[in-house]
Amino acid sequence: ALPLVVSGRRIGVFSLCAGEVGFFDADEIRLLGELAADIGVALELGERERERKRSEAALRASEERFREIAENIDEVFWITSADRSELLYMSPGWAKIWGRRDGLQQGSPYKWLRAAVHPDDRERVLRALSKPDSSGRYDEEYRIVRPDGEIRWVRDQAFPVRNAAGEVMRVVGVARDMTERHQLQEQVRRSQRIEATGQLAAGVAH
Repeated sequence: ALPLVVSGRRIGVFSLCAGEVGFFDADEIRLLGELAADIGVALELGERERERKRSEAALRASEERFREIAENIDEVFWITSADRSELLYMSPGWAKIWGRRDGLQQGSPYKWLRAAVHPDDRERVLRALSKPDSSGRYDEEYRIVRPDGEIRWVRDQAFPVRNAAGEVMRVVGVARDMTERHQLQEQVRRSQRIEATGQLAAGVAH
């Protein structure tokens, strides 16, 4: 009887039987021991392969869930390299909010910022992107100019992704279309101005 060992743990016994005492000599016992060791290695490799397949299946499922979320939300989900020099991913919401399908979302994030951000907001946004706060985050609202000339407001938030050592590995972010909220705020301000003007006129008339 010879132990079957996988990853230092005995998982079973390799047994052989003979009809007479002393049937197995020392060389045969040594060879059988090597065979038992080989069987243990084969079992370990098989378990590693099964674990690899399980991990790959879990990764595919995770990626599929990520795509389902990122590609079906109205917000833009994006990922850049740690130094923010390379845009690694931009969700399809980009085309909906930015109104673009010209490939600007590929390559450097600075490219689409310079091309799409309103000139009056561009320098502020570039500064925030290149010099985030001490936590590695930034949170900016700015205007973008779509190819058809329409101006929309966007809130862009970024968050660093760190490894166990605290080093920034990637930066992820979410950009939301805030145009409707700004329009409502402007309507409220306009109503307040009209009301104030009416009160002033009433006071003068009185």
